[in-house]
Amino acid sequence: YYAWKDAVTGEGVTDVKVTGSGYLVTNDDGIWSLDSSRNLAWEYPTAASTVPRKYKAVIQDGTDIVAVTSMESGDVTVPAIAKFDSSGARLWERSYECNTDECELNKIVKTDAGYVAVGSTNLKGYGGLDIWVLAVDPDGHKIWDRTLGGENDDTGSDLVHVTGADPSLVVAGTVSFDTNSDGQVEPHAWVVKMADSFCPPEVDFDWGPKPVMVESEITFISDMRPCYPRTVAYMRWDYGDGSEPVIGFDTDNHTFSSPGTYD
Repeated sequence: YYAWKDAVTGEGVTDVKVTGSGYLVTNDDGIWSLDSSRNLAWEYPTAASTVPRKYKAVIQDGTDIVAVTSMESGDVTVPAIAKFDSSGARLWERSYECNTDECELNKIVKTDAGYVAVGSTNLKGYGGLDIWVLAVDPDGHKIWDRTLGGENDDTGSDLVHVTGADPSLVVAGTVSFDTNSDGQVEPHAWVVKMADSFCPPEVDFDWGPKPVMVESEITFISDMRPCYPRTVAYMRWDYGDGSEPVIGFDTDNHTFSSPGTYD
């Protein structure tokens, strides 16, 4: 039984979302906003537009709509995120670096800091394509990104934002990390839970004894406060006096051979 059925222009539907007034539909040709009786409220791009876009997924943020898409940039197609108001007017569109046609964003969710999208990239990571998690602020500017996977091709297909006492992202995709008896790379379904935000560690420094004396050993102490879920692997102590930097941890000793200001 169908209450109604209809078709939109272009190739297969990539996403459908229910809204307070109807539905949002995306496919390789654009976004359609339909009312509850499937009447077209607006479409983007418009029928007269010649600008190519491929829309993968869409979400509603209050009265606004946010979608992951792709756009042509020179000789390659690059991943992008676009935001629209309730009438379909585009508020902004941001593209993200890629030098081949293999980078893509497939899904997007809203977080407290903005939005997080998942897809794949070959610009960074562990080799081939890697699962790519990209966080942007409410205006589409990149906050951070992370890659997951191994040395073969991996793709990110979906993600969920978990709220509450332990805010996190659950990322799903396909990874290829071993071979079968025929020597063919085996794909595996992969689900990863990760923090929904990342930030650099905060570090305070102190030293002693005081006052500092030339040719006397000084102990430098750092108070490191890493941002969950990360830990500090090591400290690189560079005293700016021409000596070799030291790889260590929270304390180090050093002697300056002459007075001066060192950065």
